[in-house]
Parts: sequence; structure tokens; C-alpha cells
Amino acid sequence: MKAPPRGAGDKVWIQPVSSPLLSLTRIIQSLAEIASQAEKLKVSQLQLVEKIIEGKIPDIKPPIKKKLVSFVKTIKALRKLDEEVDIYDNLMCAGH
Repeated sequence: MKAPPRGAGDKVWIQPVSSPLLSLTRIIQSLAEIASQAEKLKVSQLQLVEKIIEGKIPDIKPPIKKKLVSFVKTIKALRKLDEEVDIYDNLMCAGH
């Protein structure tokens, strides 16, 4: 049985630690780009992201759009629920 070459263990241990840190750095850079573009266009960051998803504004980076689709869908669903609750509350108040 051969032992792995010297240093192989270091790579195994360094890789998991480095990947999350690099991912976090990319996320922070992407959020900074969204904030910067939103400021230039004088819209909120959420409005910018929604417009990117809707195809009304070009995407900053294609992976951003893919990752934000579920977020935007969730926000829209929450807005719809909020509107339905408001309608229900108004109907209940009108009946009393």
C-alpha cells in the first residue's frame, strides 16, 4: 500500500475552507455591483433585481439572475399574500 504524496492532505483540508471564503467574496462583490447599479438607476436594489429577472434591465452577471429567480418569486408570492390579507381584512371590517 502506497502512502499519498506529501502535502496531499493539506490540499484536502485547505480546499473546503477556501471554497466558502471565495464564495462569500463573490457574493459580496455581486451585492456591491447590485447596490452600485441600483444607485445609478435611482431604484431600490429589490426593484433592480426584479427588473433583471423580468428582462427589463440587462443582467450584471448571468449566474446572478439564475440565483435570484427563486428569491424574486418568493417576494412576489409574499406581496400577493399581503394583498389578499388586506382584502380579507377590509371585507371583515366592512361587515361589522
